[in-house]
Amino acid sequence: MATNNALFFEGQSVTRPPMFNGANFISWRDRMKIFLQSIDIDLWYVVNEGPFEASIIDDHTNRRREKTRNELTPQDKANLTLNAKAMNVLYNALDANESTRVKGCSSAKEIWDKLKEIHEGSDDVREQKKSLLVAKYESFKMEPHENIDKMYCRFNDIIKDLEALSKEYSLGEKNRKILNALSKEWDAKTIVIEEAKNLNLMPIESLINSLTSYYSS
Repeated sequence: MATNNALFFEGQSVTRPPMFNGANFISWRDRMKIFLQSIDIDLWYVVNEGPFEASIIDDHTNRRREKTRNELTPQDKANLTLNAKAMNVLYNALDANESTRVKGCSSAKEIWDKLKEIHEGSDDVREQKKSLLVAKYESFKMEPHENIDKMYCRFNDIIKDLEALSKEYSLGEKNRKILNALSKEWDAKTIVIEEAKNLNLMPIESLINSLTSYYSS
């Protein structure tokens, strides 16, 4: 899924969160994670792992309930404030339509999880997407009349989408997949690279540059 940075209207400021308008959720999600961590690493934890709940077991009902104001400890208040800060950052990163989608959420994690479910789908949907992308990766081939740069852009889009779904391949696997995807006219160059380079350590960018140079020579 290619990223269109023009969709992130606050992208020129390091003090304002990237705005999300419903498009390119995966790209926004990754940028938002970094933005939260840049403010306070605990903001990201409260969004990703869940909020602190200031609650106790009621002596009379033997049921868990929220603490009253007078029952809150200084640490309780600090944790609740952290969750409120995270919620504030998220709400300020959403346009009117996306804000409506998460209206009523009581924690930063609830907002985050709801956005993920809306834009990424349920666990079953994510697994289906992953299976389709894995099949696309396995069958990846260079298209007729396609140059190296265009082929790599297609390949990189598949890799990024798979990584967003927690499916990753090693550097060596990706390098070999690219070489195996090349058409027959590249066989001689492929053999030279495989014999001269350690594909498990070779950066993909170096491989692409090597192939591009060969094609231009």
